Amino acid sequence: MHTLVIGIGNPILGDDGIGIQVARLIKGQSAKFKDVEVKELCRGGVSLMEEMLGYERVLIIDAINTKRGKPGDIYKVTPEELKETEHISSPHDLNFAAALKLGEKYAPEQMPKEITIYAIEIGTALTFTEQLTPAVEATGRKVTETILKSLR
Repeated sequence: MHTLVIGIGNPILGDDGIGIQVARLIKGQSAKFKDVEVKELCRGGVSLMEEMLGYERVLIIDAINTKRGKPGDIYKVTPEELKETEHISSPHDLNFAAALKLGEKYAPEQMPKEITIYAIEIGTALTFTEQLTPAVEATGRKVTETILKSLR
């Protein structure tokens, strides 16, 4: 099965870079796995959907900021569950759910059969730093191990 792992975020905005950090950790191990590619993206929406075309399975890692969670919480969700989130999309782009519908309409044979999203709760993405907070960094290591196990 041809698998794509995508880390989303901005590595200079602290915890917002957790998706990129996890992708880099997985990329360091990806030579052990057949048919696995790892990419880093700083945008969601249509750009994300276009990157997924042609893959059977896609694993996405991104930061999320909910009203109920605390930094380091992890959510394993489906695209349908993210319809109302702001963080996996941009105000200048379609949200993730709308971008997927677009892909399913115009390129259904190229859309992945399986999409899994690991959303890691962060506190803020407004601080310029390349450092992750300890709770988010620890969760990132757990998500990395979970994904590596699923690739074996």
